[in-house]
Amino acid sequence: MIRKAILKDVNSIEDTYNEHFQYELNHTAFTVFKKGVYPTKDDAERAIYAGALFVYEENGTIVGSIIIDKVQPIEYATIPWKEK
Repeated sequence: MIRKAILKDVNSIEDTYNEHFQYELNHTAFTVFKKGVYPTKDDAERAIYAGALFVYEENGTIVGSIIIDKVQPIEYATIPWKEK
């Protein structure tokens, strides 16, 4: 089920972020996300207050989330993009 996130979801959302970062380390796969930069627990909280964070639940467990807005996080400017 997809629904708007609420503040009590923040720790579970942060857990999914950490699972994502661990997967990247284990599989040498990388996205634009960077641990400690974006996304963070604070980003999730800000998005909840803005009404822009949604979660996907399976059997009552949050397994994913997405921020839907028109704002590009300023943290993206600090990511060292690799050229191909």
